[in-house]
Amino acid sequence: STILKLLSESSGNILDDEALINTLDDSKKISAKTEASVKGAEETSKEIVIAQDAYRSVATRGSILYFVIADFATIDPMYQYSLQYFKEIFCQTIKVTEQSEDLQTRLNLLLEAEKKSIYVTICRGLFEKHKTLFAFLIGVSILRQRGSIGGEEWAFFLKLAISTEGLPPNPNSDWMDDKVWGFALAADAEVPCLKGLRASIEKDAAGWRAYATSADPQTCKLPGKWEDECSAFARLLVLKIFRSEKTFFGTNEFVGAELGTEFKEPPPFDLQSTYNDSAPRTPIIFVLTSGADPTQYLLLLGKQQGFTVGDNLKMVSLGQGQGPIAERLMVEGQARGHWVCLQNCHLAVSWLPRLDRLVELLREAESVSEDFRLWLTTMPSPQFPAPVLQSSLKLTQEPPKGLKANMTRLVGNLSVEKFESCGKPHDETRLSNALALAMRREVKSYYTGGLQCDENSCRDVRRSMSTHVSLDEAGMPLFPVCTVPRCSGKMTKVVRDQALHTQLLFLKSLFDLEWGTKKIDEDNKRRPVKLEAGAVEQGAKDTCERLKKQVVTALDSSAYHTVNLEIGRAHV
Repeated sequence: STILKLLSESSGNILDDEALINTLDDSKKISAKTEASVKGAEETSKEIVIAQDAYRSVATRGSILYFVIADFATIDPMYQYSLQYFKEIFCQTIKVTEQSEDLQTRLNLLLEAEKKSIYVTICRGLFEKHKTLFAFLIGVSILRQRGSIGGEEWAFFLKLAISTEGLPPNPNSDWMDDKVWGFALAADAEVPCLKGLRASIEKDAAGWRAYATSADPQTCKLPGKWEDECSAFARLLVLKIFRSEKTFFGTNEFVGAELGTEFKEPPPFDLQSTYNDSAPRTPIIFVLTSGADPTQYLLLLGKQQGFTVGDNLKMVSLGQGQGPIAERLMVEGQARGHWVCLQNCHLAVSWLPRLDRLVELLREAESVSEDFRLWLTTMPSPQFPAPVLQSSLKLTQEPPKGLKANMTRLVGNLSVEKFESCGKPHDETRLSNALALAMRREVKSYYTGGLQCDENSCRDVRRSMSTHVSLDEAGMPLFPVCTVPRCSGKMTKVVRDQALHTQLLFLKSLFDLEWGTKKIDEDNKRRPVKLEAGAVEQGAKDTCERLKKQVVTALDSSAYHTVNLEIGRAHV
């Protein structure tokens, strides 16, 4: 506009107008600078795009993981997570992941960290029966995106049945039924990686028979060339063909092969790590099952963090008339930094919409004490507010199933100080107390006479660590909690005797301790009614063998090193 004004006001020869000439010169310089800046911006933009493309694999991995999580809501209504919640986990993981100057190394670290972080975080809120499925779907989704699992392979894996009509004659009908033969033919025709399976079965019937009739086909080698040529998923397809009932165990082997051994074992219940990840505006939800009670865990954590019931830890069980009390405690807790635990939310269905509103107000509040935490406990319920579920940290709490899970829970709850305070010098002696408790809780699953063990096993282990073990040399029983099991519920004399006898036989056979034989003899002498040498004795021995197999597997797990205890199979 300045140039146009000078041109309009200029008179005579414009070349003699010094002001106009200077303005035109300045404009030319500014134009050149602007052009250089535009070129620089374009170059910067290209560099940004290149950098973004370099990290596209991380973004792709994030989208895969999110949709696996989103689809999981169809399994159980409690498995709901918002995109915003997922983004917070995703971005936080990127921030804390180890840095590297090498791009490819950085990408590998990010991909592995995101996969593990999402798995561990989401697994906290899944029931045990769904954790292996979650890991399996993560592995399959990654491989499908990569192209390692084709559409034909995935479709065949999902196929439930196949018609057996009009099939060619079954050449091995003595060990392979028509259903298996039909699936083998279909795989040969439909799945590229299993092309030639029919000819291999006809040529090497003995090898395939050994595979199909083995006790653990999920870990057996495949006949001939198939062992080297089959991928982990192709092995799973073969397992589905010959031993479909073992497919679940095969999925666990697939997860270990593709994702890593740490994904085969779901992370143990860890309230401390969940608390470390929590925030004042984010509720923490315990999703319960029958027989589970997280109260003791919460009280123990509160004690460690300086929160006690009646002082700064407020607990209320929801029910008729408890809604206003719970609301008052929440308001006071936000201002004073209390912990507020609302128990049994599923029993106050009519108040749940108000809870939804209170949580929304909590997120929008201008000031909330950094010490405030909102704890909720509920059974799975379709009426539970979805917005609360989607933006909360979730923990499933269910009694451990199996000797391995019991051992993990019991040993994992021991502090290093308590473990080291044991008076006996050998680690196997200290471990045996936890093993005795775990076995006592597990043995109930082999009886139907009402044997039910309570949830005080961890306290029993801690007490026996500091007292009974130290007093063993003075004549006290090494396994007091085992020889005098604390049980509730109706239980016949025979069932109680068999349970006790099983424990003694099991410990003797596992540890081969001298006191074992003596203890069994003493047990038989003081029993008013002598055990018959038939069902009770044989039942106890059979149970011992089953439990021993579980122990050998359990002690191989690295889960027992979560508290840095020198425990392992070699000690036993």
